[in-house]
Amino acid sequence: MKFTFLGTGDVKRVPVWGCQCAACNRAALLTNYARGPATAMVEVDDFRLLINAGHPDLSAQFVPRQLDGILLTHMQLEHVLGLLHMRWGEGEKLPVYGPRDLHCFTELVEQSGLLDFVALHKPFEPMKLFTKSLPLTVIPVPLNSIHRTWGYCIEYGQFHLAYLTQAKNLPRETLSFLSRWRPQIMVLDCPLPPKKYDPELDHTVENSLDDVVTLLNDYRTLSASSTACWLTQIGHHMDRYLMENADQLPMDIHVARDREKLDLNELLIWGKDIKFTG
Repeated sequence: MKFTFLGTGDVKRVPVWGCQCAACNRAALLTNYARGPATAMVEVDDFRLLINAGHPDLSAQFVPRQLDGILLTHMQLEHVLGLLHMRWGEGEKLPVYGPRDLHCFTELVEQSGLLDFVALHKPFEPMKLFTKSLPLTVIPVPLNSIHRTWGYCIEYGQFHLAYLTQAKNLPRETLSFLSRWRPQIMVLDCPLPPKKYDPELDHTVENSLDDVVTLLNDYRTLSASSTACWLTQIGHHMDRYLMENADQLPMDIHVARDREKLDLNELLIWGKDIKFTG
């Protein structure tokens, strides 16, 4: 199983249009520091499952039948933008799994074209997707948001990965499930730096590094186990903080970059090295 960060930016991306902060200036000059819409891909054999679809040129990135399905965390524009053009394609239906939020983007669902929207109604109910080898199990878990939002716990053999990108004030039931399920890796959103770094920012809605550390501590208290954490959905304020404080991150928290890949094929038990490549 391979897990690729196709994009790691928040809704504004990096560089932010018109911003002249140090992080945005760096990303404008050095494209390896740029961050596109937060999107990821799971690969098992030749089976490919996309997580979110915010890239506007999604149909140009993937040829027909290259994707086997898409998971949507929620139905806001920044996560479905790439589907607006893709739906008018021709060929086999493409399954799109996610919460059915009747208040968000009903036009896309009603005029879906070749997209086959499959509503995941029940939290914690496993869904099996069959590959050539072992089945890939996807478990939707509820997250706190004004919109119906799922996180996804992805299970392949003995490996567990949790993709949670609206993780501020994680619901107790979800935290309790994670403590039993015990992911080796959590992917968490982190748009903002610690509050003390920039007190002027609004930390009431979006996740900050403080929130990530608190969540990981709460998880470890309940589960009595450790997990490695990768940060995605990163904003330019967080990147500016990292330019000055990268050495202050806890050892088990890693900052993902666009197109970086976790190669998990050789991971059989927790404790074995994970190869991280670009």
